Amino acid sequence: MDARHLDAHRTQYREKLHTFLRKYTSPSLIARLKNAIKKAPHRQVCVNGSAERWKSAKLQPSDPVLNFYVSPEHLELIAACTALPLNSFQGIRAWAHSYSEGESIPRHRDAAGFCQLVVGLELLADADSSLLYIESGSGSVGYRLDPGDALLFKATQLYHWTRPLRKLPRSRFAKRTVLVVRYGVAS
Repeated sequence: MDARHLDAHRTQYREKLHTFLRKYTSPSLIARLKNAIKKAPHRQVCVNGSAERWKSAKLQPSDPVLNFYVSPEHLELIAACTALPLNSFQGIRAWAHSYSEGESIPRHRDAAGFCQLVVGLELLADADSSLLYIESGSGSVGYRLDPGDALLFKATQLYHWTRPLRKLPRSRFAKRTVLVVRYGVAS
């Protein structure tokens, strides 16, 4: 990433506690991530006991498919955006969420982690229901996470949610799969 784009991401993150990274993850890494997710154990999850449920697969931080997200190049971007020293980051947690038609995430803030990166892996849904919404000081904004797109945000401070997923008019089903990488920091 060149200096001009890095400055733009740094400014947006510091002003709004989030930044959108278009085509951040390569198609080859997306394919490897999807393969790793298929092999990972899955379970049904929800937020704070809500009725909304979806499938989740936990990935081990040591899984080589996650190396990009802990690489010096990637951590330099996270450090630049968050204004933390590079050596502040103390491990990650990573999982994938898969949503089918009608599934959504309720409006919430996370209870843990310093910042979070959500990466689009698969998306087959209508335009309105496919967005991840973030509420910041200036209101709410929705981001469509097409495969490779990513959103870096302060999930413990910003409310975020999705709407129930709907299929495209001529499609047989709807699906959204995202990778979530949560970064911890030394206290």
